[in-house]
Amino acid sequence: MSNTAELLSQIISADTLSELGKASGASKSEVKSVLTAAVPVLLQGMQNNAGTKSGEASLTKAISDHAADDTSDIAAFFQKADAEDGKKILAHVLGGENDEIQKAVAKKTGVSKSKTGTILALAAPLLLSLLGKTNDNENASGITSLLSLLLGGSGSSADSGSGLGGVLLNTLLGDSSSESASSGTELTGSLLGGDDGKDEKEDKKDAAAELIGGILGNLLK
Repeated sequence: MSNTAELLSQIISADTLSELGKASGASKSEVKSVLTAAVPVLLQGMQNNAGTKSGEASLTKAISDHAADDTSDIAAFFQKADAEDGKKILAHVLGGENDEIQKAVAKKTGVSKSKTGTILALAAPLLLSLLGKTNDNENASGITSLLSLLLGGSGSSADSGSGLGGVLLNTLLGDSSSESASSGTELTGSLLGGDDGKDEKEDKKDAAAELIGGILGNLLK
């Protein structure tokens, strides 16, 4: 199983969907749509931030701080979850494009901006916690290597567009090139969609979405 698919299966577990639905007023299917769309973008944003030594150190500290969070009981986890902390995480990861990317995710999924923001603010600490646990238990090469692997690469940022993680990201972004994810602005622009090669891109997105939907469907059975 792909690392990103495994991470997504944890993020979009039945308990997580239920609890986030209660907190945001969204249906389980809406929560699933938002998370499936946004998690790869958040991972890419983290990878971009970890491109400098100071950024990597800051991200490593953040996931280490959250690694100790108890995620064995999702209901209890979200009862203690701090939405303000989640908003700060999103602002740090997505930078100045935070609001535009949330709007783009809302537009793509058909979920209101308000519900999308609540879902992501509460899910962000869970994502950091799961990353922290994975980094502590399975990865000795650091967060940059882990993020590259999660996004489908072999351990270097140059490979971040390949594999299932890359397909998930590029399906969301509507582009087959990992270079389009190199900045928050480009993430937003591609997420909102462009006119160049639209039909071809839509065909690729539909085919990839069908494949990914089947894989995630099997994970949730």
